[in-house]
Amino acid sequence: MGPLRSTLSRYAVGLTARQADALTVRDEKSATLLKECGARQVIEVVADPAFALAPPETDALASSDGAVLVALRNWRDNDWLRR
Repeated sequence: MGPLRSTLSRYAVGLTARQADALTVRDEKSATLLKECGARQVIEVVADPAFALAPPETDALASSDGAVLVALRNWRDNDWLRR
């Protein structure tokens, strides 16, 4: 979760979190941020739910030459990657 750079975004996340029946995040840093935004419930750190998705039943994503597609994203707050 994050980064949340503005006061308004932190407020909106906190407001939304306080209305949720359950809160799950992928890492401790996100859990801490959620608490800082005002979440009062228990926050569970769990595996990314994307790993529970079934693979597509098609070969539409298969590459005939064995190539792999990688989508790069510029992370501004990436100090945690260096650990």
